[in-house]
Amino acid sequence: MLLAQSHFLALTHQQEQNRRQLAESLHKLGQRLSSSLAQHFGQLQVSAHELRTPLTIIKGFTQVLRTNPSLAEDGDAHEMMAGSLSRVGRLHEVVTGRQAGGGQPPGVGHHRRGQHLAV
Repeated sequence: MLLAQSHFLALTHQQEQNRRQLAESLHKLGQRLSSSLAQHFGQLQVSAHELRTPLTIIKGFTQVLRTNPSLAEDGDAHEMMAGSLSRVGRLHEVVTGRQAGGGQPPGVGHHRRGQHLAV
């Protein structure tokens, strides 16, 4: 009986060690994932910043063209410019994250040991 209890305790101890090793491995993996997401998010922010300027220029130029008196009677030109403004507006929303749930991705910079990453 004593031998069986000793064997059971040894197994329980080994299982606890395995659980701790697994928890530590998952924690390290979570940290690496969080770091990787933060790095990719930073790259996306730089790209978004670089895209906002040309989009703003295209929008401004198109708005100036719409006020051009020589195009006042050209319905096709106005239709094309309205479509262009609409598409540029949509792109600007995507780039600024208004439609794509802007801000930091879930879990980035907020992961603590024992918490699940919301990815």
